[in-house]
Amino acid sequence: GLGLNTGQTNSGLSLGGGRGLGTGGLGTGLGNKLGTGLGTTAGGLGTGLGLGTGLGTGGLGTGVGTGLNTGLGTGLGTGIGGGGLNIGGGGGIGTQSGLGGGLGGLSLAGTQKGSAQGIFTQPNLQQPNAHQQLINSQLMLNAMTMPAIFGDERDITIQKFNQLEAYCGTGQGLTSYGGQLQVVDFTPENPFARFKTICYSQLPSSKNEDGLVALQFKKSDTDLINQKASLESSLQTIVANANVQVNIDSIKPLPDNCAEVTIYLLEHSTLGSMTRVQATLTCMYLENVTRKTQLESIGVTLVYPKTGFSEEELKLYLATPPAGITTQVWEQSKKENPNPQKYIPVAIVGSTELLRRIKHQNQECQQHELRLQIISQEIAELNQQQIASLAKISEYRRKLNDLSHRILRVMVIQEKFRKCGWSIQPVEEQLRIKLEGLYRELDSPALLKGKLNEIMSQIRMQGQPSSGVLSDGNLPMDPTSAEDIKEHLFQQQGALSEMIKIIKQDFQDLKLVDEGLKEMSSR
Repeated sequence: GLGLNTGQTNSGLSLGGGRGLGTGGLGTGLGNKLGTGLGTTAGGLGTGLGLGTGLGTGGLGTGVGTGLNTGLGTGLGTGIGGGGLNIGGGGGIGTQSGLGGGLGGLSLAGTQKGSAQGIFTQPNLQQPNAHQQLINSQLMLNAMTMPAIFGDERDITIQKFNQLEAYCGTGQGLTSYGGQLQVVDFTPENPFARFKTICYSQLPSSKNEDGLVALQFKKSDTDLINQKASLESSLQTIVANANVQVNIDSIKPLPDNCAEVTIYLLEHSTLGSMTRVQATLTCMYLENVTRKTQLESIGVTLVYPKTGFSEEELKLYLATPPAGITTQVWEQSKKENPNPQKYIPVAIVGSTELLRRIKHQNQECQQHELRLQIISQEIAELNQQQIASLAKISEYRRKLNDLSHRILRVMVIQEKFRKCGWSIQPVEEQLRIKLEGLYRELDSPALLKGKLNEIMSQIRMQGQPSSGVLSDGNLPMDPTSAEDIKEHLFQQQGALSEMIKIIKQDFQDLKLVDEGLKEMSSR
């Protein structure tokens, strides 16, 4: 119904399901149902902070205040009984002839650059108009504060269920609006959802000029690797251009038995040169309806370019908070970035997005473990090759020494035959003198030979005990040395026994041979 508000300094018009009577400069409404109050102020700032606080039989008042003069923005207020709850700030400018309205600070949608399945994944939400956004916000607030469906304690139970779904960011809530039952969708991006956080991902290094485009297949990477040739042929058929060549850059496994195939196109020019087609152009070309249907027939579920951010795009991305993330949290995440030149903050909203990221991280960990296993096997093979190479080097070194000695002997013999009958030449005489001088130095008691004798004497003295030999002529020794000597003598005794057996056997063989020779001579 329509109710006329009368006040001291202003007059307001109450639009709602019941009759309302408002008094005062703030336009507070009094109604027995759901009432929305629209209050105007005589001058100055027109704000609606907690407007329409309802008093009555289970009544809830919600209001949006607007300024007719130079008013700055509006606020959304809800109240039960005599108090009001203000959610949001100013968001709009009013003039003398217009109403300033908006929901500043209560953003239910946002935009973010990124592909649907990339590491910077964010849903591309359509921005609703201000009126629809206002209605959605009112529905959500009504569902969380007082659904007003039955008008009794059952509304409180529904309210708690709605709050739980809003905090979890999933499900649908019920509320009454305009005298009708309304359904409210609670998404992870709603401002009351609790399952959200900020993480950091590495900035992509690929450029648009590299021409890399990712095709996500609903197939395993093993199947695609085995069918790589036929896959290239199929993609070439889909491109359907003789001057463009399709090349597969890499095949990467993804979670849920999927795979990512990275391709690039090479265009042949009339001059014979080949240039890469830009990634954005390739993606637009493949997103054609006909080609997209052909790609889906071979198992492609998603096509997106693998390009990095330009400076302008990065600034725009960092300046706009993602959906469901407040400006304060987003600014704090930018300040806490460990390496702004390498990493970028990414919002994780909802358990689904968190699960997707965990799967991708587990997949990357598996790839790292597989690569480490391959590296370990290669290192083991290299170690085996090194051992074999060292053995060959030792063998070749031994052969080299043998050949050097043989060559030296051959040279000596050759030189002897060549100079047989010649007299000693002056050069040979000089060599003989030098060799004799070296021999005298070695044999001189005052030089090396004396030093060697002195060292040998010291070694013998160190090996003897300070008290000299014992009276029985035996040297003292520790039990370990005695055991070693005993073991050595036992081995020598065993070796001598074996030699004696062999010699006896040889004597018997010789005796048989001698007897055989005698028999042959007697015949």
